[in-house]
Amino acid sequence: MAFVALLVGLVGLVTAVLARRQVRRLEAAVAELRGHPAATAPGRRTPAVSMTKTAPPPKATEAAPISRDSMLAVVHQQLAGLEHQRRAAQSVLVPADALPHTPQSPHTPQSPHTPHIPQSPQSPTDDDGLPRLAAAPAGPVDAAPGVPQARRGERFHYSGVTEGKTVDEFPIEWPEPGAVAMAIATARSSDERLSITPMTRTRSRIRTHDSILDTWGFEDGPARRRTVLTTDITHLKVEGLGGRAEWSVQLVGPADLEELVDEREGTGDVILAVRPEAPVEVVVHANSDGWGLRFVCGCWAGDECACERPKGLEWFPGSIYETGEAMATLVVPRPGLLVCDLQQPADPWRLRLRPLGSED
Repeated sequence: MAFVALLVGLVGLVTAVLARRQVRRLEAAVAELRGHPAATAPGRRTPAVSMTKTAPPPKATEAAPISRDSMLAVVHQQLAGLEHQRRAAQSVLVPADALPHTPQSPHTPQSPHTPHIPQSPQSPTDDDGLPRLAAAPAGPVDAAPGVPQARRGERFHYSGVTEGKTVDEFPIEWPEPGAVAMAIATARSSDERLSITPMTRTRSRIRTHDSILDTWGFEDGPARRRTVLTTDITHLKVEGLGGRAEWSVQLVGPADLEELVDEREGTGDVILAVRPEAPVEVVVHANSDGWGLRFVCGCWAGDECACERPKGLEWFPGSIYETGEAMATLVVPRPGLLVCDLQQPADPWRLRLRPLGSED
């Protein structure tokens, strides 16, 4: 308000000065017309009037009067300079962590009533150092077309075709006598259920184990699963409840399995060999509706394993079971197999081998 008052006062002063000068000019003109000189201001000497007619002295060149607009322009320029100095003296320091101000375009001024719309934050990336699983690949996970059929004379591979309601049970041959085997089961049925079930059938013992594969006829392609058959299994039973179905079971011995050396990742069920003699840790990261990781001891006794655990590792569990995405650590006391079971063929997993106690 003081600044506005000062501006009004200066404009009034300039206006008064210009008005006074104009009045004086008018008085002098009137006096000249009447033949009387205009009254002079106090302190001014009136020149003597000569009675003889002489040539009028040359008029002194007067400076052009300054217009009101020019005076106001000068005053405005001076006031603008004073205002600039005042703002510079009252400027506030901006914090170093303040957000930068984006100036508005002069052609599109923002209305004070326009609501502020915040910018959407950038989506997080995988470069934040946190562990994540790779997205499942598009399309079929297993590129093998159809159900593989055993070739004539091929060992450790059993396959067939069922029509209608059938039950077929047959003995199996082991790739490595006395050791467990990985079974790769594949099946496809038209419109009814087909199941493949391990059996123990001896003179003194008969036992039906959990089925290793079930297909119902509505799958987009062949159903596949990998699991471990223990040494007490002697037969496989294939049961079809109707329609037409194809099936295949391949057995692979431990010596032919791939080994987990450092880190591996993939999708669906997986069985890997672990061959270090000293205890190690396996970090598993998987995402499935229900999944598990278990250790099969290299003594190949399966659930009947009676091997002693190394000192200090007696209370560590030999298996992990989780739901959804999870990460856990399994202690592996000696050579054997790692069996990772997932619900769907496209469910991802990652396994990493590390020395015992190397990380918290």
